[in-house]
Amino acid sequence: MRNKENPNGRYKQTVVLPGETQPRAYSLIENDPAGELVAFSSDGNRFRSVFDSYTGLIVRFPPINSPGGNYQGSHTYIWTLPETESDQPTLLSVFGEEISVENRTLTISYHYSYNFDFANNAISDLEGSVTVNGIDVGPIFSGAGLSCPTSGLYKVHEVINPPAADQIVRDWSYHQRALKFRDDFPEIDTKSPEPVEITNTIVWDDGAPVSGPVGWSVSFDGNENSKTGMDTNISATWNPVERVLQKSVSPDEIEAEDRFKDVKLAVEAEAVAYPGNEGVAPVEYRITNDVTVGAQVEFAIINETIEPERPFTEGNPTATLKATAVFIDKEFPEEDVTWKVGLKDPEGNLVVENLADGTGCDIEAVWDGTVNGQAVSDPELYTFGIEAEACGGGIVIGVGLRSAQGARFQEETDGEGECLFAQSDVPVSTTFQISDIRFGGNSEVERTNNGPYLVYDYINDSAPNDVAQWQKDGDKVVPVVMKEGSTLYAKVDLQALGRVRKLQELRAKVKFENGGTESVVAEDLTQVALPMESLGSGLGASATIKFKLPNGIGRHRVTIDWEAEIQTDLFHSTTFTQTTPEEPAHMVYTVLGEQPADTPNSPDLSSKPELTYIWYNRNTLRASTPRSVPGERSPIDSATYWTSGLSDAKDVSEKLCQRLYEDGNFLVDESVLLGQPETSFYMKSALEEIKIAPSTAVALAKLYSNYLGAEAYVLKLKAGHSDFNFTNYIQMMGENNERSGTRELDYYASATVDPVPQNYGFHLSRNSPLNFSFLNISQDPPEIYNWVQHTVGSHYVLGVGSFPANASSARVIDPSWRVDGANGISGSNPDFALNQRNVAFPQQFISDFHRTFSYLQFAPRSPRTFANYKTSMPANPESEVQTVLGLEAYLKKYWYLYDSPADRALHGYNDPGFGGSVFKFSIHRSIEVNR
Repeated sequence: MRNKENPNGRYKQTVVLPGETQPRAYSLIENDPAGELVAFSSDGNRFRSVFDSYTGLIVRFPPINSPGGNYQGSHTYIWTLPETESDQPTLLSVFGEEISVENRTLTISYHYSYNFDFANNAISDLEGSVTVNGIDVGPIFSGAGLSCPTSGLYKVHEVINPPAADQIVRDWSYHQRALKFRDDFPEIDTKSPEPVEITNTIVWDDGAPVSGPVGWSVSFDGNENSKTGMDTNISATWNPVERVLQKSVSPDEIEAEDRFKDVKLAVEAEAVAYPGNEGVAPVEYRITNDVTVGAQVEFAIINETIEPERPFTEGNPTATLKATAVFIDKEFPEEDVTWKVGLKDPEGNLVVENLADGTGCDIEAVWDGTVNGQAVSDPELYTFGIEAEACGGGIVIGVGLRSAQGARFQEETDGEGECLFAQSDVPVSTTFQISDIRFGGNSEVERTNNGPYLVYDYINDSAPNDVAQWQKDGDKVVPVVMKEGSTLYAKVDLQALGRVRKLQELRAKVKFENGGTESVVAEDLTQVALPMESLGSGLGASATIKFKLPNGIGRHRVTIDWEAEIQTDLFHSTTFTQTTPEEPAHMVYTVLGEQPADTPNSPDLSSKPELTYIWYNRNTLRASTPRSVPGERSPIDSATYWTSGLSDAKDVSEKLCQRLYEDGNFLVDESVLLGQPETSFYMKSALEEIKIAPSTAVALAKLYSNYLGAEAYVLKLKAGHSDFNFTNYIQMMGENNERSGTRELDYYASATVDPVPQNYGFHLSRNSPLNFSFLNISQDPPEIYNWVQHTVGSHYVLGVGSFPANASSARVIDPSWRVDGANGISGSNPDFALNQRNVAFPQQFISDFHRTFSYLQFAPRSPRTFANYKTSMPANPESEVQTVLGLEAYLKKYWYLYDSPADRALHGYNDPGFGGSVFKFSIHRSIEVNR
């Protein structure tokens, strides 16, 4: 079919006429200037579903001359909805159920089966169901109807699979239009006495002309004081001061906020949609809009106050209400005014009907915090209810509430006599609360190059970067990581409920626990009224403060003392205070800058990018002093605490390696296999361990450096030819209680091995030092040399600074080894040790050796001697902490006999014919971080 045709009125829209409950079906309009069949946008009331009235007819009987038996068929409609500017789902109504559509496509499918009795030409056992976007909605056989408020072109693709017949495919479409006001109604100053012009034009949203009878009205309080018209152009004038007299209190003596109340003007318009014909009534399309304007009042309660400002606190056992009833531009004898004060509970229920009453314009009531003689909990949450009445003849005017302070305003109603009635609910107290604080790098509290940098809570596997960094609910804190010396912005959201008019000023005192206080006044102060049914009124506000952060790396525990100056009525204001957070403190960290892009902490992890963020432990980050122990380790806290005050990248990585060795509480063991840095590193597992591999120590040092904005990479050393060629742990074995002093050591130790096999983790060989490894003890030879060593086949160190073009130019530091001094433990005669176990006294290794091999008898032997590589050692050597060195200097310092190839060959440290490079090197920019 062509779009402009509607054969036999097949395509229809259901419409509910005024005064009727059952919908009628109207055929879609044909040959409209829009070029399509035309329906009207659903308004949820009058205009309903567009549907194909032929749906379901085809299921009744199979084609002519079909034999009896079971038949099946289906009928499917695929609706394509109009394009919209919104990225929100489109809401539709199908079979009376509201659904949402994400991709602008809706599919309705009917599936049915039945038995056909050929002799009687009848069907039985009819069964079927309907699915909407694949969801079964039940056995429905009515027409396929779609109700949607969106205007525009709807396209329908129809596929029919009738019983025992060929498939039928057809496409049809229709345009759905809506009546609208051409222009947005402007926002009006409702506190101004000046007349207001209400103007607009009625149009169809597809540009079609509005024809036929047209009407509009602008009304206030029903049909009274209304303005009407019979064309498409709306024009009316509203006078806020109309019908209001001015006596007793001059309107100028009352602020505009209290002099006027907000009222709504109802703007209505209608035009013919479906024209009527014989037996069919015409259908009008009706639209409405409210315009808020101001209206002046005549009688009001003003100047409500509570004394003291904070009742039911220490030393303040009562609350005294005072208020005044006043006339605006009207004369009344004061003795004609009567009033009473009741009391409402926090839910708004009247619990004391008459707390106090009297005559005249001065109102006062005192409450002692009891109801029926019983003290109530939370008396500050109760509300005084004031009613005042002045009668003297004329019309009855009812006065309603607007807020908890200022005037309460009248609403006009018909009646006999002239009485003015005013009412006001006044909260006993006012509450103030800061609900959350967001930190950012600019006045919009956004993330900038200066921070806040993205963080990851590895304990809870969450990355809370889209929430406020402090929330009152649960006193939740998220770390704020910023560039050193930058400006930190904090946007605070707050609420004040009770006797509240406006927030006049918000001040803050920012206090750093490690020194420094800054007092600031909030900027960009915005506020909005929050009417509260039982608490009077309130306001919500937001404001921004900013303060300078210290230079250098730091872990800053920050508290903020807030002071809010809030106007509670026309003549009074109160200062409210709050400290955030409730438990110290906001955690603010200063680092060198963003994580370095040249040596990232992980390659691209598209499946879990949060693992590349800065790691922290939510359970321990607020501790006064961070502890690096299993279950408590928080990487950003340890890293900033250990490097506090530094601002040079080399110094940062160097200090991290030193403190990781001294205070990391790790035992570094070559036997631990926890992943290698160049492949995969399981950081959460490492943080929960005590014993880790040297490669893990390097991975932690690199990631900690990256978190602080320092470039760092991984350098791997591997023996050039065969595994286990070089020693990294050197310890002299000798006579009990002998000390080396400063002289050269030119003796050696020997031992006899017990003939009974012992399954210990040591291996003895004749022409090489003792190898501390995980092998069984050999029964041969009967003697050993005097060097105890731990050998490795590969080792990792931290590269510091920019990523080098080749390994020879690398600058490195070793987080797992350092040169430690002697201790004089009985049974040991140490020379020096490279301590990769991170214990204070490496001589414990010798004690363990003696205890394990107590059957080995050590005694001096001669004449076999060789010179000690370390020829000059003080009597009481001290530990020498790690420093950043060039690669060659590091190898000479830490690798035994590295620069003496002849001695290595002589003493069995490499193949005698070893030549070429001692090591092979590989360098890695990043580590793949896993949880």
